[in-house]
Amino acid sequence: MLTPFGRYNELIRAETLRTVWDTVCDHADPNAPDAADQFPHGSKAQLMLAQWYRETLFLHDNQPGGPRVGFTDFNRFDAEANRDRVTWWEDFETFFVALRQYEPV
Repeated sequence: MLTPFGRYNELIRAETLRTVWDTVCDHADPNAPDAADQFPHGSKAQLMLAQWYRETLFLHDNQPGGPRVGFTDFNRFDAEANRDRVTWWEDFETFFVALRQYEPV
């Protein structure tokens, strides 16, 4: 079951938005070699929209045009081996169209 707004079922308020990098810095040192795998590639360009533990809905501004929307569980994420563990939507419009297809929990 896909729960892009997390089990809290809410989006983060605009004035408190942070990057995925910043949220990982809350519990891991980016300069520690043993913590490197906790910082996903591109996390400085990923703006967190919702998070429940490490299940994260984010914007990733890594393409021409507008940012795309991604959803993953960073506890199960391996940047090199499991890139396919991110569910991607081309943009907000595509994301919201997809949401209409899910049954409410």
